Amino acid sequence: ATSTRRPSRLPIIIFPAKPNLAYLPLMLHEACRPKQQRVDVVLVMDASTSMNEVTQAGRTKMAAAQAAARTYLDELQLAAGDQAAIVTFNKSASLAQPLTSDRAALDAALGAIVLAQQTCLVCGVDAAAAELQSAGRKADHTPVMILLTDGRSNPRPVADAEASAAVAKAAGVMVFTIGIGDDLDAEALAKIASRPEFFFRALDAEVLSEIYRAIAVSIPCPPDSFWGRR
Repeated sequence: ATSTRRPSRLPIIIFPAKPNLAYLPLMLHEACRPKQQRVDVVLVMDASTSMNEVTQAGRTKMAAAQAAARTYLDELQLAAGDQAAIVTFNKSASLAQPLTSDRAALDAALGAIVLAQQTCLVCGVDAAAAELQSAGRKADHTPVMILLTDGRSNPRPVADAEASAAVAKAAGVMVFTIGIGDDLDAEALAKIASRPEFFFRALDAEVLSEIYRAIAVSIPCPPDSFWGRR
């Protein structure tokens, strides 16, 4: 009689009904250096007739706003590629200066602002959002909108501005809002901003330069720069 070889037994592995969780360490080395982060920013300036009112220092609110906007431009790295644009709004909005790194052109646009009646907030938001979607926008730059106003939205409702800002924010635009005085749609301006802390309120226009400096160092790096898009 000859023996037959029995097949070797294979080990039997029994899997648990539910997989167990295993926590592994994760080490990241990420940094955001503001001076190296390029931005495309649109300064949206209220050009309604109320901006001709006088501040505590004796100049008009518009003059204070123009000086503050220039302070913000001083904080940009225009020579390194940062870009800025100027949008003004009253009964309608106007792109006074498209996105550029030309400081002289930006200063000229700020100095040429003409005041008129009404405060169409949504007009300003729409014009800024359109410029941040234009061919002049650089894809690797953080898109930023800084909206300044001293009044309530008219003739169109402020809800229109909220809706337009929501679309812009969904597209990646970082929105800051600044309100001057007491007669404001303050709650709406806070909603228009990307975060509640991105809404700044100034009782007098003379503090605008400090606000613009604060915004200059508040612009975060885009989520795509970080693992997990946080």
